[in-house]
Amino acid sequence: MVDPQTSRFWQAALQSRLIDVAELTACWKALPPEKQVADQLDRRLARQAVQAGLLTLWQAQQLLAGRSTGFKIDRYVLLDMIGQGGWAGSTWPRIRDSTAGWR
Repeated sequence: MVDPQTSRFWQAALQSRLIDVAELTACWKALPPEKQVADQLDRRLARQAVQAGLLTLWQAQQLLAGRSTGFKIDRYVLLDMIGQGGWAGSTWPRIRDSTAGWR
C-alpha cells in the first residue's frame, strides 16, 4: 500500500498552504484503487485536485515542478500566469477579504 503523504506533490501542496490535509486526503480517496500506486502518484493527485476545483492547473503545475512558495502576496492568492515578458510575468490573483471570504 502506498502512503500518499510521502509524495513530493503532497508535501509541496501542504507547504504552499493552498490546500489542506483533508482536501488532499479527499483527492487520494477519489482515485480508483488501481490508480493508488506509486507510479505517477504526484500527477494523479494533482489532476484530482484540479478536477475537484481545489487548485488551478497553473498552481498544480507549479507544485509538480517543486515550487511551494510565491502563491500568496498579502491577501491575494495567485491563480494563473496571464502573461510573460523578457524579465517578468503577470499573474491572475484572487483576494481574501477577512469578512467575506474569497472573491
